[in-house]
Amino acid sequence: MASEEWNSRLPTLEKLGAVLPENLDASRVAEEWFRSFTEHISDAEATLALIHPDALWRDLLAFTWDMRTFVGEEKIRPFVQDRVAPSHLTNFRLTNFVQLQKPFPDLAWIVSIFRFEVDAGECCGVFRLVPTASGVWKAFTIFTCLESLKNFPYKVEGLRRRNVIPGVKWAQQRHEEVQFEGSEPAVLIVGAGQSALSLAARLKYLDVPTLMIEKDARVGDSWRKRYDSLCLHFPVWNDHMPYLPTGDMRQNIRQICGDVVADECPPLLGVNEEGEMNWYRQLSRVGLWYMVGPLALNRFYSSFLALQIKAVEENIIGTWY
Repeated sequence: MASEEWNSRLPTLEKLGAVLPENLDASRVAEEWFRSFTEHISDAEATLALIHPDALWRDLLAFTWDMRTFVGEEKIRPFVQDRVAPSHLTNFRLTNFVQLQKPFPDLAWIVSIFRFEVDAGECCGVFRLVPTASGVWKAFTIFTCLESLKNFPYKVEGLRRRNVIPGVKWAQQRHEEVQFEGSEPAVLIVGAGQSALSLAARLKYLDVPTLMIEKDARVGDSWRKRYDSLCLHFPVWNDHMPYLPTGDMRQNIRQICGDVVADECPPLLGVNEEGEMNWYRQLSRVGLWYMVGPLALNRFYSSFLALQIKAVEENIIGTWY
């Protein structure tokens, strides 16, 4: 049923009441539409005039806090008004990629890639234009995506962290980092599963102080207790001694991640007498506490709390726009 619904939304030429011009210049059409789009992006109604009423706009962190897909003019309008128009978009440029694509005889569109910037970082986008009965081309799909952050470049190549402070031993430096002595973790990740480990690795190379807490005794337990067999991040083309089995990599994840994981931290949620969420826990790491509520004696405070998807599904936390 779902596939039939989406198939009925396909912008066929018959449904659009349009005919492709014989001398169609796809590059000119894309450039003219993109010029109008950039000139009117701060005006929601003018922007909507460039978009088909049945269009889809998918955003991945460029304007929202999640992957969101807005279907139809009714859903796209508040998104453009609330998120796109006030976002101070700058540095629009259309790439050289412009194509007229005809996947089927009665289905055709012009696709192009563009780039732009928001306050937070650099973004890319893809639009597909379809003809209308009046001869005007309008966007039927738009995709926008945040690619990189301006103030947090990845610490690679020339920006790579050297991990050396003159006059300070590595062990002492590492101890201060993992115990957050004189500093606070900017992000607290609840759960040390696959998504959490990937997120922590990304944040590390963005130079964002991060702490993961895990309820199980070992990081790999979240997989070990769930699956009888699991193949994850293990290449099958590696060379090793004949008939010598590969060890259980899950045993070493803790050592690989280092001391940025505080394990054996059971669920922390609680409710006080007034019904407000209020919880705290002394973590397995000596001297580290995490506390939420009106109390002022927090050992540390994280600006952002990153939980796995399950926490959202169970309404432990809500979703952003």
